[in-house]
Amino acid sequence: MNIYNFFKEFLSYFLTSGIIISLSLVILKFISQYHNLVGFYAFTSASFFIVNLMQFHVIDSENKDANLTFLLHTIVGGVIWTIYSLIMYILYLCNFSTFNNLLITTMVIIITTIIYFYLTYNNIIKF
Repeated sequence: MNIYNFFKEFLSYFLTSGIIISLSLVILKFISQYHNLVGFYAFTSASFFIVNLMQFHVIDSENKDANLTFLLHTIVGGVIWTIYSLIMYILYLCNFSTFNNLLITTMVIIITTIIYFYLTYNNIIKF
């Protein structure tokens, strides 16, 4: 892919994805005063599954042979995101400050991502 096509694709994805993420954050800001709607929003956006749908569309369009790998790693990622949510919940129940909860959870996400990258890059995890 040449640099012109790279930036063209980047701009296209940035505009569409950026709008979706921005819209979701604006909706959250407006519904944050309604306890039941915040719960519904958390349920529907727990893993930003809409992003997975957009990613799957790109993979399917560009390299159909990678569909199975993408879907299997998406499942693993969903399980890991559930664990991240449990960590946040447990830290909350243990009265960690919001800052410490976010800091610890972010560190776990970064460390897990680095380990997962190492395992997939070195073909230790093969799907």
